Amino acid sequence: MLVSIIIPTYNRPDQLNRCLTALLNQSYSGAWEVIVVDDGGEFPLKSIEEFFQPDLRCSFLHQENSGPAKARNYGVAMAKGEFIAFLDDDCEPEEDWLEHLMNAAKEGVMVGGKTQNKLGRNLYSDASQSLVSYLYEYFRETPWYFFTSNNLLVDRKTFLAVGGFDTHFRTSAGEDRAFCAKWLARGFQMKYEQKAIIDHAHGLGFFSFWRLHRKYGEAIDQYREVLTEHDVPPMPFRAQFYWGLLKWPFVFAQLSFSKRIATSILFSISQLATFTAFIKTRFGSESK
Repeated sequence: MLVSIIIPTYNRPDQLNRCLTALLNQSYSGAWEVIVVDDGGEFPLKSIEEFFQPDLRCSFLHQENSGPAKARNYGVAMAKGEFIAFLDDDCEPEEDWLEHLMNAAKEGVMVGGKTQNKLGRNLYSDASQSLVSYLYEYFRETPWYFFTSNNLLVDRKTFLAVGGFDTHFRTSAGEDRAFCAKWLARGFQMKYEQKAIIDHAHGLGFFSFWRLHRKYGEAIDQYREVLTEHDVPPMPFRAQFYWGLLKWPFVFAQLSFSKRIATSILFSISQLATFTAFIKTRFGSESK
């Protein structure tokens, strides 16, 4: 088995079904397997497993609810592939996604693909994905460069040498950035492959958008601990980061003027959510 695709899932059977359906159409001609790790979800996945097993070489694993970081590590532990591709259950890869990742695959090199918002009419989902695009560009060629864990590929040997995902992160916030920081600190490389495209169907409203970015704020202290542990300097506070963030929708986003204004406002709200959650987590933990 040459490559294993790891998909953590939690209470999203419909999204998982669409994800696996998209994998049926992959153009990659090499050998590959799919490992789905159910992170203690309430919905039984037996029917989905039985439906896809005739056409996909797939395994379904189960763990008590412990977060996506532990689920991915569990998947890797059970994988047979020399290379590991990570995908989320609410993502649908394009037909040549795995082919492009594997064309760039190399030991010691993390390959990150391009993630695009599938819900084009959802302003919150679009803003959240645009924010990730800004962060990719801003942190490129720095010790804090990262790829999101819903679209990346690594070789199994280096993944294990780095120590996998930090299981102290119990939600999908910060564990990918911490993993990338460890990867770079060990002297390994990262490569962006924009042809390896997935469509991300993460539906958001105002309150779920706020909660999503609060999770990032709650993870900051844990992320900083990982940086310190691996002798990576903390990210400096720079006004140009926020100025560039507010300008991003006007310079790079293909949006109408009104949507550019709205996206810039949502960027500001995302940073407010992150900051307030960080302050609450920091002073809440210190008062205990």
